[in-house]
Amino acid sequence: MMLEVKAIDKEKIKPWLTAMLEETKVIAPEQSHGDLFYEFIDSADEAFLGPYEAPPWMSIKRFFFPQMDKILKYKRGPGGIQVEPVVSEMKRVIFGVRPCDNAALSFCDKWNTADGLNDIYYLKRREQTTIVTIACNQPGVNCFCVYADAGPFAKENFDIQLIDFGDQYLVEVGSEKGKALTEGKYQHLFKAAPSDADKKRFELLLESKGMFHTYVDQRSVTEKLKKDEVPDMLWENMAKRCQNCGGCSYVCPCCICFNVVDKEVSEDEGFRIRTWDNCTFAGYTNMAGGHNPRGEKKDRFMRRYYHKLYYEFDKFGERGCVGCGRCTTTCPGKIDMARVTRSILTRGT
Repeated sequence: MMLEVKAIDKEKIKPWLTAMLEETKVIAPEQSHGDLFYEFIDSADEAFLGPYEAPPWMSIKRFFFPQMDKILKYKRGPGGIQVEPVVSEMKRVIFGVRPCDNAALSFCDKWNTADGLNDIYYLKRREQTTIVTIACNQPGVNCFCVYADAGPFAKENFDIQLIDFGDQYLVEVGSEKGKALTEGKYQHLFKAAPSDADKKRFELLLESKGMFHTYVDQRSVTEKLKKDEVPDMLWENMAKRCQNCGGCSYVCPCCICFNVVDKEVSEDEGFRIRTWDNCTFAGYTNMAGGHNPRGEKKDRFMRRYYHKLYYEFDKFGERGCVGCGRCTTTCPGKIDMARVTRSILTRGT
């Protein structure tokens, strides 16, 4: 639910970030060798504040679900083995988040609280983080968030959303955490929203929706998967092009498959570490007895799309894809989400 609407001049964004950095850690898009990445910044000058189309490489997922995450430490002592969870207490603001990445967090929230099994590592980071979203006035060439109901403007579940109004941003405050970043020491940076804000916002949203190049009909694909209407030969043909590189899962903001390993520091102590995994890897479904129920590449590839477009929708009412387009940019085999869904609907390859 929207708490209030304000405005901030663009020239005051850096002072706003500087004020945040005096109180907390800040993560923002940062340019490196021509690409954008979400990174911790030490000064407002490091944040990339110019217009950009495609979302930064690697989503904000890694700040809630790190690629290598120590989840507990153990130590052997006179009284036996002591085990202690390692839970992050770091407070931070993530600035410049695209609506697709914010929507993905909403999806991950459901996964990490499913069936009453709360993931304390993820949820603590979530609790300690305030997210400042920037709506997409101009989507990238591979983006299709509008067809995944995840953009181009965030509808709900955001702390703050900024919408580019030219020389200023419209500031939509969506939570108490967001409100705290516009009051107190920050209050002087903001002003009243323009009188025609609603009209201008609506026009910008319509304009952005009309700029998408990639059409993806996920709803129809979900129905086909539910009815098991996709022939095996189509899965076989598409799977042949999969390189098993894992790139699609690693860049996807909704993929949260993991493995768990123990790492010894000495004979008497060590850590348990959670690491990213990928359901297309041959060893992902290996069982202790040596049996692998998905030993064939086709079965693993097929399961990935059933998982994201059918099983998760059936369980949570949301699909495991927010249309960020990263898999399209990443996949060397040209079998990303957009192309696979089109192939399923047209029975092509």
